[in-house]
Amino acid sequence: MNKSRRIKKIKKSFLRRIDTKYTRALGMILAAALIIFSILLTVSNG
Repeated sequence: MNKSRRIKKIKKSFLRRIDTKYTRALGMILAAALIIFSILLTVSNG
């Protein structure tokens, strides 16, 4: 429980430091990765 709390704190400070431009770019990259991952899953299943 302590570990997760510490990770959350680190994440918060990390997010505060990052510029909005970078967070937006990171979000787009994550969204693209999720889409690609879901497509790969459907292809492998089908």
